[in-house]
Amino acid sequence: MNELTVLLGVMALGALTVQMTLPAIAALCFRRNWLDNPRAGKVHKHPTPRLTGVSIYLGIWLPLLVASILLPDAMREFNTHAGVFWIGGFAIILLGVVDDLHPLTSIPKLAVQIAVGSMLYWAGIGFDRLWIPFVGGLPLGLSAWPVTLLWFLIVVNAVNIIDGLDGLAASTTAIGCVSLIWVSWDIQLPAVWIGAGALLGGLVIFLRYNRPPAKVFMGDSGSLSIGYFFAMVALFAPIKRFTALAFFVPILALLL
Repeated sequence: MNELTVLLGVMALGALTVQMTLPAIAALCFRRNWLDNPRAGKVHKHPTPRLTGVSIYLGIWLPLLVASILLPDAMREFNTHAGVFWIGGFAIILLGVVDDLHPLTSIPKLAVQIAVGSMLYWAGIGFDRLWIPFVGGLPLGLSAWPVTLLWFLIVVNAVNIIDGLDGLAASTTAIGCVSLIWVSWDIQLPAVWIGAGALLGGLVIFLRYNRPPAKVFMGDSGSLSIGYFFAMVALFAPIKRFTALAFFVPILALLL
């Protein structure tokens, strides 16, 4: 199958998934009163659903599942680690949903994130060297685990930190997805551009509802899921194609 056709297909599937699930989740939030209510320090004037980030999670992982089944050759490298990727993603979305419904302190949130990051590292998804421009790869040795974990925690929470204005987190990460698609296409990592394409398609639809004035919020369920995807890609790309480009582009995409 033509790669461009695959990219357009996963973008369409990601967009369709968000379009089909977001209104239903928003309606459920209104019925159950799972809402972000106006108060001092908030700019929105009406109760707003905050669990619709679950639709973003589905918009990432449903296309990845379909691609893993229909395109086993293209997804071979991803499927090698699919189990830990899926377990980590589910743990992160579960953390986000719980935090959206019953706000958690930083300690349990950090504990779950450390557990997920450590699981990825011990499954072989992590940094074993640090890329230094004009020098090359510097072996990390015993510091490989803490470096991997620190990077994972920073990236997972990056989207959550900027999710303070209507449409800001979604539009910023959409731009990041374009960067990931371009680079992963160039270095032949189809699993990355398939996932980034699905997320981009989903974010385009999500922005219809999240642009100012926002009708829905992605909440931690959405921001942590997006952050996890970027962190997963940032750890996955270097071990498969260890080049300066593979290492730095996920960073550049998030520097926005």
